[in-house]
Amino acid sequence: MKGLRTRLMFGLLLFCLQTGFGQGFQNLDFEMATVASAPPGYTPLDANPPISAANALPYWTVMEDGVLCTAIWGAPNALDETSVALVSGGNYPNYAPLQGAYSVQISAYADAPAGYYHNASISQTGLIPVGTHSIVFLIFSPPVAGIYPANPAVTINGTPISVSPLSTSGSIITMAGDVSAFAGATATLSILCAGVSGSPYSNENIFALDAINFSPNIVPEPGAFVLTALGGLLLGCRRQKSHTH
Repeated sequence: MKGLRTRLMFGLLLFCLQTGFGQGFQNLDFEMATVASAPPGYTPLDANPPISAANALPYWTVMEDGVLCTAIWGAPNALDETSVALVSGGNYPNYAPLQGAYSVQISAYADAPAGYYHNASISQTGLIPVGTHSIVFLIFSPPVAGIYPANPAVTINGTPISVSPLSTSGSIITMAGDVSAFAGATATLSILCAGVSGSPYSNENIFALDAINFSPNIVPEPGAFVLTALGGLLLGCRRQKSHTH
């Protein structure tokens, strides 16, 4: 009886913690995606093929120019339109997920013609764990001539978070930013893609995104990544020289 009472008290404590301090972020790796048809009268109308945003990106809110989107692109090849797309490989082998079965691709065209959108974002509200120092995520820009380097605008509760490269693996970049000021708080995370005004459509901002996580690790100083890369280059040169003698 005493053991049952203890379990009930523990369960009540967990419930109070969750309801009092908020729920944690969900589906940060996008692996909860399911593909379903977009609802009638979906937004944006140019989604091709249109799939349900709620099914493809559960827990996330999709916006284009501040307008709520009920559909996203089921194909990630919208290189000349603002879009949010589910990346799953399939019939588009050149657009493989960064890890797992699914990633998200966000694209923006600042000078889109009338009737089209100019920026796109995904956002979610959740509890940032106590002890968090950084937000870390994977990012990738397709190797297409004229495409600008990936440039995500990350905000928490509307506050811009400065993110910088932490490491690279092939063409995939691990980005990180300091979010320690928000640790232990329920906050809204937003990742926005904004196009570059005055450029042809081929120069829009576009990137694939995956594996978002809140980490207890402190973000290294921006110069640390450069020094590490330079050290690796010098070490490689030294090894190559030793092999030639």
